[in-house]
Amino acid sequence: PAVVIQPIGLVLRQGPGTDRPQVGGLDYKEAVVVIEEPPNQGWVKVRSVASGKEGWIKSGNLRRDHN
Repeated sequence: PAVVIQPIGLVLRQGPGTDRPQVGGLDYKEAVVVIEEPPNQGWVKVRSVASGKEGWIKSGNLRRDHN
């Protein structure tokens, strides 16, 4: 589990890269589950806990909850 820490929120993309189409967005402090995190790419695939929507975001915009 993780939480969005980017105050303006984040754009969810269809794939890893700013050239990929937008598929939605995430709000500040929205809870997400990390699905995939390829090494050395700078992108993370997540699923919103609230909406179930999946997409890619730039890494470094999440705070991991280590419970």
